[in-house]
Amino acid sequence: MAEQYNSPGSPYRALKFFLPLALPDSHPFWQAAESPLPELPTAGDDPLAGAGSETAGEGYAFARFPAGASGLRDLLGQRAGRVLRADPNTNLLAPRTVLPTLIDEHAPGEHWLACAVLAEPDLKDWDRAWEQTPDLPSWLSAGPPDP
Repeated sequence: MAEQYNSPGSPYRALKFFLPLALPDSHPFWQAAESPLPELPTAGDDPLAGAGSETAGEGYAFARFPAGASGLRDLLGQRAGRVLRADPNTNLLAPRTVLPTLIDEHAPGEHWLACAVLAEPDLKDWDRAWEQTPDLPSWLSAGPPDP
């Protein structure tokens, strides 16, 4: 049960499950004989398999699909790259969405983080641009200023 406009956290969606409980005992819903589930064709476990690629490593993560590509490069450290798959019906632009991310743990204190972000619908243009890691401004590559 899902509509395109609902998010996974929607109270409406969560509570729709209880709607049959409001039907009277005489309703056909409660009077129907139980039937076994029909056999459904399987399309495979991964709807994104073969449609594109997802790549992640130390300091980068990107996803390339026919609609375009997006990626992140860590410019100051070596955060771990991950490509996360968004839950169905959480993105209104496309039903199958992946999000490149950079992940790390930091102790309490001050930390400077910088990353380059690239998104491009033309895959050839994206490939050319991805190979050109941007330079950091000198004030940022020197690290945080003294207090």
